[in-house]
Amino acid sequence: MWLILSRLAARDGQYQSELAQSTLRDRPNVSRIVAGLERRGFVTRRKDRTDGRRQRVYLTPRSRKCASTVAPVAAHVRDAIYEGLSQADVAQLRRSLRRIEKNALAALRELPGQDSSHP
Repeated sequence: MWLILSRLAARDGQYQSELAQSTLRDRPNVSRIVAGLERRGFVTRRKDRTDGRRQRVYLTPRSRKCASTVAPVAAHVRDAIYEGLSQADVAQLRRSLRRIEKNALAALRELPGQDSSHP
């Protein structure tokens, strides 16, 4: 949930498909996360002005307040985790983790009885 909120804090009003792409999550998973955030009052979904079939996701004042409290803590933890790693090391680590996640999702989709649209 924090990852979705942080992506919206960086650029509010994204489509769920954009959130899925930027967080490397599948669309059904992002849809469930956004629905949960909406039930908790952290985001709202509004129809796109130019394409009424699509919805954009926006932060609420409640989530902005939460993000301003959590962001410094998250940054501190991130910095502690990456202590001693160069920017190149961190970039390589992120590439490797993205590849591992893609491989894991692909492997899960190949399991017998799995629907190809859900891991």
